[in-house]
This record gives sequence, C-alpha cells and structure tokens, in this order.
Amino acid sequence: MTALRLAGFLSCILGIILFFPSGIPASPVLPAEFSYYALISSEDYFQEIRHYQANELIRQVIYASPFPPTVTIARPDLDLIWFFDEGGWEYFSSPYSPMLVANVLDLEVEAADQLVSETLGTQEILGYNCEVIRFRNPVTPGWEVTLWKAPELGHFSLKKLERIVKGGVVISEILVEVIDFNVGPIPPEYFELPPDLIPAEDSRDEEEKSSPDATDDNSVLPVDFPPDDVPPVNIL
Repeated sequence: MTALRLAGFLSCILGIILFFPSGIPASPVLPAEFSYYALISSEDYFQEIRHYQANELIRQVIYASPFPPTVTIARPDLDLIWFFDEGGWEYFSSPYSPMLVANVLDLEVEAADQLVSETLGTQEILGYNCEVIRFRNPVTPGWEVTLWKAPELGHFSLKKLERIVKGGVVISEILVEVIDFNVGPIPPEYFELPPDLIPAEDSRDEEEKSSPDATDDNSVLPVDFPPDDVPPVNIL
C-alpha cells in the first residue's frame, strides 16, 4: 500500500509539472549590481549624478559646478553613511537611515497614498520599454510628477519630470534623466573610504591643539631672571 500511495503522489507531482511546463515566471527585480549616470536640470541649476550600487551598498557622486563633487557612501552593513568631498581631506559619518540616501528618480512625497496616477503609454529609453505614469495630488493642485518606469529593471525609473503648473503656465520644472545605465559588478573599493581621509571630529581636535590659545604639557614657560640680572630702572 505504501508503494501504491507513493506512486500516486509522484504521479500528481509529475502532472503538476507537465501542466506548468515553464513554471511560474518571477517578477522582474532590480539587478543586484548596477550603475547609472543621470542629469538633473532646471532653470536654476544643473547637476550630474553617478550612482553605483551592489545589493544594499550605495555610492553616489554629485557634481554641481563650481562646487567640488560630493560623495555619499551608504553602508547598511556597518550602520553608517559617509559624506565627503572628492579631493577633500576629511569625512563626516552618520548612523545609517534610508531617508539619508537620495532617490532623485522616484517619488519623494510623504502622502503617497493620496496620489492619483494615470498611465500615459509607453516609451523606449536606453533600450528598455518604459511605462509612462503621471502622478497628481488633489491636495496640492498644479503639482505633477511623471515617471518612466522600466519593468525589465524591477520598475526602476529611468526618467522623472516634476512640474508645478498654474493657469496652464509651467511655474517650475525639474527633469532627471538617466543617460547611461549599466548592469554588472561594481569594484568593492567603490564602497570604501579613501585611505587618506580622516574623521571630521579628529580634524577639529587637531585645529584646537594648533590654535594660539591651546596649551599642552610641553609648552615653554617664560624664563625668570635672577634679581641681579634685572636691568636698572630709570629713577626720577
């Protein structure tokens, strides 16, 4: 009887496999390791972003002339985020929080459940067929955000257009557009601090030690002259 029941069980399993020959397709997810180069433009400013990501490790470099490039490295594995300027000599650190990692290619609103969305169609960007979706918030009329999401990349946004429109006139407009997107391994040193950087707290300590008001145990005290060596004072 045991053999018969086992045979029946195997027959059921085989029938299920034959009924679904290709299996259940998995939902597209964002690649484990990727990088992209994006441009942010508006009437007021222009920025470049280089983003590198390996699983949860993130490195973002933002170029905004005439300022030096700023670097943010998110290390959830160390519960740290590092901030520093390229070519600088010190860094700042902060406890890790996803809120501190800017995602300029997605919605950045707190009341996301209040948004009303509509699909405008599809458009190909960098070889990916993107869904064009517009979001509005009834609470703030005139504000709208359009995203170009790529299902092949786990619905990652390759383009974002944020507008404020009043009376049919565009008051402000910010465009974020990915110019280059690459899937592949990122060198691990991208997520490490340069070896010559020092913590900003330590640099402040050094400045205090070198200030004129600072004293230490090795400071030189003024020499006391013996009484005979005191130069004579003019007597009236």
